[in-house]
Amino acid sequence: TQVIYFPVSKTGDYNIPSTMISILQNAFRRCSRIASIKIPTPVASIGVNAFYSCSSLTFIVNPRSINLIKEEALNYCSDLKTTFITKK
Repeated sequence: TQVIYFPVSKTGDYNIPSTMISILQNAFRRCSRIASIKIPTPVASIGVNAFYSCSSLTFIVNPRSINLIKEEALNYCSDLKTTFITKK
């Protein structure tokens, strides 16, 4: 139920499975080839540096269920242009 690690060699867009409830610290760290991530509604928390240095990331969707985004979760995402964070 937790995203622990995502392979840095993966490319393109990624949809986190709807069975996940949290994205742990450093889960997507240095995944510089991933372009976008869609986070499903069950996910409630995003850990420290979860997307650290995802330099090609341009789009991320956060569902209404997220109640905690830890510090530096999107640090060094230099191409990040759009982030949607919806409130309950």
